[in-house]
Amino acid sequence: MILANDIDHPELIEFVRQLQEARYGDSWRSTFESAAALAAMSHWVQRQQTTGTARGHIHIAGRTIEFDGNEPDRVSFDIEDVSELPEQIVSSGDGPVTVVLTSSGVPSSRQTSGPINGGISIERTWLSATGEPLDPDNTIQAGDLITVDLQLTARSGQRWNDVALVDVLPGGMEFELPSLATSAGKAEVKLADVDRAEFRDDRLVAFLTVDDTPRHVRYVMRAVVPGDWALPATDALAMYDPEGHGRSASGRCRIELP
Repeated sequence: MILANDIDHPELIEFVRQLQEARYGDSWRSTFESAAALAAMSHWVQRQQTTGTARGHIHIAGRTIEFDGNEPDRVSFDIEDVSELPEQIVSSGDGPVTVVLTSSGVPSSRQTSGPINGGISIERTWLSATGEPLDPDNTIQAGDLITVDLQLTARSGQRWNDVALVDVLPGGMEFELPSLATSAGKAEVKLADVDRAEFRDDRLVAFLTVDDTPRHVRYVMRAVVPGDWALPATDALAMYDPEGHGRSASGRCRIELP
């Protein structure tokens, strides 16, 4: 409110200083607080009467992007590999710097990655129509029904509220929606452990609480388009506590005509 209505308020500088000192490492306590703090700080910067030249560099996705000047610039590229280097924005000039980052899509390369346990463990299992475990690396026939079982567990004694679970379908697969009266896999769907579930065009988005009691999310998909497809990892993130997160392994799957 102070930033929006009284840019000359005598306590404004102290307010900005306290915002900066309230960070835990590189962020605030939750995604909500981080968004609110960044919005406030951005508003403050925009209201400053600044001159000079924007100069510096950006480290992102294993790349270094140099900039020197005040003219807008746009850089886009495909991310081939996941970089473990820290992502940084470094300003070395005497002018303001504004950076907008957007990302979209899922990895399309043949590389696969192992699971990540940041307080939340995710185990993804594929089951055949007869209930037998399936290996996605083995060939699947177009028309097959596959039950996907996602098991989420927190470390002993931990509890994560408001966890967002996102499971993206491989290309060539589509949901067998349980809401349809003719759905062949209605009996296999298990959503009792979630607070809300949304079946979108290419992904399941669910919200639930995760503790050390295994929670299961189960749905059915059908193989429809032959091809060699990337199998994206399943992601889980505690929406208001970034310390709680997890990711399943990624992989490949192949669909062939019967």
